[in-house]
Amino acid sequence: MNRITVLLGALIILFITSCDIKKNKDVKPETFLKIYDHSDITSEYIPYDIQQTADEGFLILGGRKVAESPFKGVYVMKTDKDGNFVSEQNVPSDYVNPVNQLVKVGNQVFFFCMDRLSLEAKLMKIDEAGLASEVAGLGLLYPLSASLNGDNNSLTLLSYNREDKRTVVSRISTSGAILNQKSFDIGFGDFDAEQSIIEHLSGQGKHLPFFCGQLNNNTYYFNAFYRYTLSLVFFDMLSTDRTPRVGLVQGYQDERVISSLVFKGNGFAISRFAYGDNFFIPNVTLNYAPNAVSSSSDIPGNKMFELKPDANVVLKNCALNNGNTLVYGSDTKSGQIALYFYDVNSGMLLGNKYLGSMNPYTLAGYTVANDKSLVVAGTTWIAGRFPRICIFKVSKEELDEAM
Repeated sequence: MNRITVLLGALIILFITSCDIKKNKDVKPETFLKIYDHSDITSEYIPYDIQQTADEGFLILGGRKVAESPFKGVYVMKTDKDGNFVSEQNVPSDYVNPVNQLVKVGNQVFFFCMDRLSLEAKLMKIDEAGLASEVAGLGLLYPLSASLNGDNNSLTLLSYNREDKRTVVSRISTSGAILNQKSFDIGFGDFDAEQSIIEHLSGQGKHLPFFCGQLNNNTYYFNAFYRYTLSLVFFDMLSTDRTPRVGLVQGYQDERVISSLVFKGNGFAISRFAYGDNFFIPNVTLNYAPNAVSSSSDIPGNKMFELKPDANVVLKNCALNNGNTLVYGSDTKSGQIALYFYDVNSGMLLGNKYLGSMNPYTLAGYTVANDKSLVVAGTTWIAGRFPRICIFKVSKEELDEAM
């Protein structure tokens, strides 16, 4: 196990200690930036998501470079509530491809990954000490995305069956039992979804916005390959139809797609990209009835000129600003993490905030802490070469000012 260094910028290096911007008297004590380095300067650690633990610390799920696989190995780091390093785990390299969602069920934290040799999806659990262990093998291939179901006690997993060439959505218990499942044709002939999926998972190709979840009752959705193209699909998980009837918001290949979604009860908030351009749509009605078909290109939206082409977008409905606030997180062309805040009901822009300077930064994920701050995990590059995990904590006071 490598020793962790916590950095501020690239100038201060201390082992197992803390350096943060709160030493600047002009910055509120509740706010900090942490950058975590390793004694092995050539190591590569990429964060995927962050969750707060019962002791008010934070768990960071990440990927690490392993020699045995083109896919990233699994890395878990734990900090205290102030972002100070507590522990790390290089999960054995038999486990690869951590799916980039930490799913919190009560005080338990779960994620999915993949067996290095069989490609089987594995349900994993992280304990309070920050140690990951296997719960169950699932008999599914290529896990792509996961979410918490509305019952707050089961998970949805999106995966790809390379043998049958089908997109698969499964409802899974916290013990690893498959409770319900549906699968969908992705296309035939020369269409090769597996190559795009492998390039996405290995980080060697285009990042694809796979996601899945539950709307209400038995209505579920996924954003993945369906009939030749990456589309948003709604379906009834308990339907007995031999071929599931779906509501479809159609994309075009992987060039024009929905890139994030939140269901608001009486409508949706989404983002989409098309040929490099990015659009935010914080208030939209989508027809998800069976057999309904529409196109993502017909959905108007606010063009976000400052974002990277076909940007990664993390969209959540967060308990901020004395209510529910839509938070769009993404990456700018100038190397900053951008946060945009919208009123959940009206879709009105409340404000925005940009994180990072000097070094380039990209977003991994974020969570609302118990003190109503927003804690953001991302990647920065030391000396422009070495990817390192970083955490920003944006205090409630700063968020209130931004909105």
